[in-house]
Amino acid sequence: MKTVICLAASMLLVVLMLLGSNARAEQPAKAPVEAKPAVELDPVIAKLLKEDPKDDELRKLMKARCVGLAAVRKQLEGRLGAITQEDFNAQSTELYLTTQRYLQGCLELADSPGDRLAVLTRFVQLAKDFEAKIEDRTTKGVGAPYLLTRAQCNRMDMEIQLLRAKKEIDKAK
Repeated sequence: MKTVICLAASMLLVVLMLLGSNARAEQPAKAPVEAKPAVELDPVIAKLLKEDPKDDELRKLMKARCVGLAAVRKQLEGRLGAITQEDFNAQSTELYLTTQRYLQGCLELADSPGDRLAVLTRFVQLAKDFEAKIEDRTTKGVGAPYLLTRAQCNRMDMEIQLLRAKKEIDKAK
């Protein structure tokens, strides 16, 4: 009897899974993603993410991804004042990773060395601001010490990329 019940439950589960996969397959295609900022963007980044009628689908998706990451970053930054050390550690790590993805996305969209330089200059400032916030929280005993070291290394990474971009521009002259 137990075997029959288990077999019937398994068959029901398979049928439900098949129905669910068919329902997903029959849904209409989503409208194309547009890069409409949900947050106010830095002017340098806003210029880079501005909609252009010449953008193909790939570029539209890349811009929409950056806009989405900017919104996530803004929300995480607002929550960085977490009370507990665990919350602060987790949120600052998430903010760090989101900022890295945001930077890479913006750099992929930078078509000229000048655009790349402008993006990197802005991200160096973001890295310095992030480092100052982490330093403030760790000196108050709320953040783990490794977070400050990582923030410092992140800032140095940004500065290294900026200096390399400047050298690239100087070589082209």
